[in-house]
Amino acid sequence: NEDSPINALAKLKENAKRSSCGHVFRAGEIAWNCRECQQDTTSVLCDACFKHSTHYRENHDVYFHRASAGGVCDCGDEEAWTAHARCSMHSSFEDVTKERNLPKSLVAAPIVLRAAFEIASEVSYLSALDHDIQNSSSTQIRLYNDEIHTRDDVRDALLAAGLETHNVRRLISTVESRGEAIVISTTTNDGLSSPAESARRKLAILREKGLIASAVGKYTLRAEQRSRRASEWLSSILTVSDELRRCAAHAVIKSPVCVNSSLPTQLNFYGVSLRLDNDQRILQVGIDQVPNDEQQVESNQIWLQTLANPLAIMIACDPLCSRAVRHAKHELLLRLVVDLVAREAVRDALLA
Repeated sequence: NEDSPINALAKLKENAKRSSCGHVFRAGEIAWNCRECQQDTTSVLCDACFKHSTHYRENHDVYFHRASAGGVCDCGDEEAWTAHARCSMHSSFEDVTKERNLPKSLVAAPIVLRAAFEIASEVSYLSALDHDIQNSSSTQIRLYNDEIHTRDDVRDALLAAGLETHNVRRLISTVESRGEAIVISTTTNDGLSSPAESARRKLAILREKGLIASAVGKYTLRAEQRSRRASEWLSSILTVSDELRRCAAHAVIKSPVCVNSSLPTQLNFYGVSLRLDNDQRILQVGIDQVPNDEQQVESNQIWLQTLANPLAIMIACDPLCSRAVRHAKHELLLRLVVDLVAREAVRDALLA
């Protein structure tokens, strides 16, 4: 069927001329800088955009470097360049803000995109709830690398939680190399309490020591798989056209946070508090402000307020997700905000 959504997407991707690139760099890829046109050294072009650009054709003062994973090509981003912001593959600045309608066969796109964002954000809220300790007989405690605590800090916390010395060094190395490790399982306990109670107590000890850890059971693992797949699908959709990217931006910021009535509307973890109002329309984020050595005052909490939507939840709970899920979400966010119109919509929603 020529009018099917799949065919419409294929035609849109073939014919649409996007205003920005949004290529997400893999580690070791070439990234180009132009000393004459960049706003600062973080303004970069991927190799394909550079070779179709004025920087290349007019012999500007350029240089390249090997990118680290996670950066994004800034071709088409007016805020990244003083001039020559676009290569010949991307539309002119005058075309950037033009409103264009999606094909009629994609009229359901906002609903589908909204549902996909809700799936992508589900695990973010679950990861902060310790849901699986109460609801699973095989919950594991996952420890994350926060790049703040030293090896000695982590060792002392793991020993305080009752882990055996010969396992601690191996777990610390795993956390450092992979970014996370399973350190405790409810299938084993200390002989003094039930597996769930033992895991809950040990998790509390790790958190009291300031480490980032969460309960991971079968339900959360399935939610992580759904979240990663939804994020990857959304990332691919965002590369089709500006129209779909902007449609996705408006869909996610207008989508409510649907928290099951059996789940709490306030979460507290690692100096951060999340609080949803009764209608689940406003998300309040409280951040502990720790005084420095020169300030002889008690810590207090700064409260920020934003519209409650899946994107806000994903950002707030980011440290509690697995490395694979975080990577997929980061790539999704980068591809969402490379477009000027979409970025302004997301910014206004998060700062509302």
